[in-house]
Amino acid sequence: MKEKRRWESRIRQLGGADYSKMNSKALEAEGLHLPGSEDYYYYGAAKDLPQVRELFDRDKPSAPVKNYVEMAKKVGYEYFNNKISNSLRKEEEDLEAKLRKEAIEAYNLESQDPQNSTKRMKTGENEEDEKIIKAGLDCDEDEFENIHTNNVMSISTQSLMETKITADDIKKLIIKKKKEALIRKYASEALEEDPNEKNLNIIE
Repeated sequence: MKEKRRWESRIRQLGGADYSKMNSKALEAEGLHLPGSEDYYYYGAAKDLPQVRELFDRDKPSAPVKNYVEMAKKVGYEYFNNKISNSLRKEEEDLEAKLRKEAIEAYNLESQDPQNSTKRMKTGENEEDEKIIKAGLDCDEDEFENIHTNNVMSISTQSLMETKITADDIKKLIIKKKKEALIRKYASEALEEDPNEKNLNIIE
């Protein structure tokens, strides 16, 4: 097209007709514009050449698709319309550190003196333990395991977050209390059957 325009300009300079106004739009409509080039068109049989046809049939590169992790990296408080100031962030960090320190101190104090009442013992965990133990008296091992699985998180979710107590420790404690409750149950039944027998050989 550049070469064509040069010839049209030269013809006008020599006093000829202005072909740029006559057939420019018609020629551009017949030609195929090569994507990525400014004024490069193919006309006639040139459009059907193998290498030229491949240029036009080539698919455009698709935009890279971002996964959820990559998009979440750029998401901040502004995305949720919640602008947080530096002072508020500092207060949250200080409060989190304070609560963590109190939880550790309470756990250490309880570990040294089990009879001492701490915050963790006031959250109703003892009542939940008794409910599970009571339910375990009337079920077999498989059923008790299901009860433990369904309730162990509700018993000690808060304590697990604040202290270093593991789920195994809680399970051992519940099993121990269950054994003690079973021993007391069967011991009382034996006393009712033979009130005169005072010494019972109970193997734990």
